[in-house]
Amino acid sequence: MITVSCKYCDKKFNTYPSRIKQGKGKFCSKKCYSNWMHEHNHGENHPSWKGGLLAFYCERCGKPFKVKSYRKDTARFCSGICRAKWMNETFSGKDSFNWKKRDTRKCRYCGKEFEVEPYMPNNQFCNRACYIKLLRSPNHDHPLRKDKIEIVCIGCDKKFKIYPYQKHNKKWLRRYCSKKCYIKNVTTPTAPEEKFMEICKRHSLPFDYVGNGGFWLGSLNPDFVNKKKKIVIEIFGRYWHQDRENIGERQTYEGRKRYFEKLGWSCIIIWEDEVEDKVLNRPELEGFL
Repeated sequence: MITVSCKYCDKKFNTYPSRIKQGKGKFCSKKCYSNWMHEHNHGENHPSWKGGLLAFYCERCGKPFKVKSYRKDTARFCSGICRAKWMNETFSGKDSFNWKKRDTRKCRYCGKEFEVEPYMPNNQFCNRACYIKLLRSPNHDHPLRKDKIEIVCIGCDKKFKIYPYQKHNKKWLRRYCSKKCYIKNVTTPTAPEEKFMEICKRHSLPFDYVGNGGFWLGSLNPDFVNKKKKIVIEIFGRYWHQDRENIGERQTYEGRKRYFEKLGWSCIIIWEDEVEDKVLNRPELEGFL
């Protein structure tokens, strides 16, 4: 090895003669090499130097701006905002590349003249509000207008009105007068609820099953109620009501109790795996035996 001086800091260091022949071995460390390159191969001294930034004036606002040399043939605006504003001013309306001739018509409802877009050849209204007003007016010749018809609810025999398509279309079929009536006639007790119904019958507990929509407290339909003493019994499933992510407050154990207490009702909650005769040993139910 031979001793040479660093080209940047003049510090003595050892290197191989073969590195000197290859044109290397000039710096004692990478840091010295990096500092020397920064000082000598920077800006105009860099081998890829092409004249630096070029000055232009924005075609829209006149503001001076600089760009690199590779953009000298395309630079016209100081920013994308100026370019977008220039495009809106120059190529909007009939001056646009995509401009297509519009037809002028009169609105069927208000008589106001408006231009029809090429992609809406059948448009006959100046806006949606006019279209809705025409549909709701009692006398007009719109082919889709059909008056409501009266039918009888299959759950409670109450008469109510629906649109004709709600009677025949499977997607919009309506046979019940309300959601509560539908729940009352369609909903059936779950297995734990049926089990508790048998316990009530066997021990003569004064609780009636109303979980099919027969009785509502606020926005909730309880499972069993004692209306005289204002007591509610809820049968909770572990999957739906146990604490987990994204569960509503009224679906939790404490949240359901607080909700009924605000309405002036006491609430007893029984988990589905606790529905057995020994559940009657709970203090809340001992007074009914």
